Amino acid sequence: MVKKREVKTICVGLLLVLYAIINIYMIKEVKCLREDIERNRKEEKEELEALIRGLSGEIKSVKDEELEAERRLAGKIREEGERIKAYVRKEVERGKNERGGAVKLLERDGELEVQEREAYELLKRGEYGRAYKLYEKIKDVDPSRLKVRYYVIYSLFYGNEMNKENYKYIMEEIEYLRGKGMREEGLSEIERRIKRELEAK
Repeated sequence: MVKKREVKTICVGLLLVLYAIINIYMIKEVKCLREDIERNRKEEKEELEALIRGLSGEIKSVKDEELEAERRLAGKIREEGERIKAYVRKEVERGKNERGGAVKLLERDGELEVQEREAYELLKRGEYGRAYKLYEKIKDVDPSRLKVRYYVIYSLFYGNEMNKENYKYIMEEIEYLRGKGMREEGLSEIERRIKRELEAK
């Protein structure tokens, strides 16, 4: 009985020792685990802080670049604004000159219209010489008036049909007017008469 009790006691003691060893091991493991967790937290914190510092640096760099870009843009806008102002001033000045020129052109055209009417009245009255001089004066001011050029040669020819010195000029003008699209019957009549006179010679 005593031996059984001793064996039992020894077994209990061994179990207690084993339990104590397991507890010590568990405590050490927990402690190591906590230390690992703390170390990992510390490392993560340091990495996070380093990342934040890096991001802060990048953000500052980006802000600096944005400020520089804004300054450059503002400079360009100012330059463009000055260029536009100069262009507008130039266009305004040119517009004034063009308006002034247009007014003068209108005045000139008005005067030419009056002279043209006067020349036509002279032509209707058979005053070919005076009509020619007035039409020639209008033509010198504005050669683009085809009707005036027609009446120049008309009055020149009928003012003195027999003056053959004018024939070459008249024929050249007829060719010019036809080239510009004029189809007045009077041109053909003058041309026929001149050719008849030249053939008769």
